[in-house]
Amino acid sequence: RGTLIWRGSKVEQPIVRAVTSDQDIVKVVLQEVPDRPGIAARVLKTLAEQNVNIDMIIQSMRSGDYNTMAFTIQASDLEKLKQDVLKSRSEAREITVEGAIAKLSIVGVNLTATPAIAATLFETLANEGINIDMISASNSRISVVIDNKKVSLAVNAIHSAFNLEEII
Repeated sequence: RGTLIWRGSKVEQPIVRAVTSDQDIVKVVLQEVPDRPGIAARVLKTLAEQNVNIDMIIQSMRSGDYNTMAFTIQASDLEKLKQDVLKSRSEAREITVEGAIAKLSIVGVNLTATPAIAATLFETLANEGINIDMISASNSRISVVIDNKKVSLAVNAIHSAFNLEEII
């Protein structure tokens, strides 16, 4: 038990251990948010004040003097979200809310160590005709937002692509 420290480059190989999904989410998009320091902090502070927890968050590349920010929240938190306050504090031109989405994640070890893991995930979804709306990645999880009507198809395809039925 414990941690073994040694000199060298031996690390645990990337492995996908599970597929998870969450169909109880919505995406909130802040369009044409001014590209200035402090805006993202104000957005997150506003959400914290409203007791709205976010899961995935993406800010697009700048287009002129503006960005687009998008994040996912639990559908049950939507009633707590005061969109008018968020719009004012973010200085967004418009806020849209999109439902009928789901978050699908692969969970494992060292998932971002090789692009082959993400490539397999994305290719598997593409082969099933499933478009990816958002992507978020960490060392232990790669998550995508997809159409919620295609979750079962996606979970089954990914399960097969990563041979998860063989993991004990």
